[in-house]
Amino acid sequence: PLTFTFRAADGTPLFRQTRTLLANGGVTLKDIPSGSFQLAVEGDRWLRRVTGVNTTSGNVTNLSLLLRAGDTNQDNSVD
Repeated sequence: PLTFTFRAADGTPLFRQTRTLLANGGVTLKDIPSGSFQLAVEGDRWLRRVTGVNTTSGNVTNLSLLLRAGDTNQDNSVD
């Protein structure tokens, strides 16, 4: 499973969704409030990746991220 943490640009409280990847490597994120967010994506043994997203329809679509392997102890570093 992957954890998607949304941090709003306006300082409202962050929120999370946890999802399991589909067979094609995709995932569906729904019921996202409209706005601008910093989205952090992390999973077991992968380095966290942060990117900006803007939502208007309540969904995040067409987002493509590469999560690099190597975080064996979940501290977001390869050591």
